[in-house]
Amino acid sequence: MLLYFTKSQVTEKDGEWFYRNIIIVNAVVLIAASFAFYLGRFGIYTTVFLPLALPRLIDFPDRQVTALVPGAALVLFSVYWYVDVSGSSSLNQFHFIFDKTISSGT
Repeated sequence: MLLYFTKSQVTEKDGEWFYRNIIIVNAVVLIAASFAFYLGRFGIYTTVFLPLALPRLIDFPDRQVTALVPGAALVLFSVYWYVDVSGSSSLNQFHFIFDKTISSGT
C-alpha cells in the first residue's frame, strides 16, 4: 500500500494508474471482507492483479532504490511470516517426516 504513494516512473502506455488503483481496491475489499466469508472471495478476484502491479510500482528512476525496495519488501514479508507462524500453536509441533525412525516391525 505504501508503494502506491511513491514516485515511480510514470508512463501512460503501461497502465500504471490502473494497477495503482486496483491495489487500493484490493486493500479496501480485503478490509471490508475480513470477517465475511462470502465477501472474502471478492478479495481473491482483485488479488490476482498484485503480481502484475508490483513490478510497475517498484520501477524508480534511481536504480539503487529500485534494487533496495524488493529486498526491503522481502525482509518485511519474512518478518511478518515469522511472527504469524510463530504465533500459531498448531505449527509449533511440526516435525519433518525424515526425522522419524523406521521400525522393521519384527
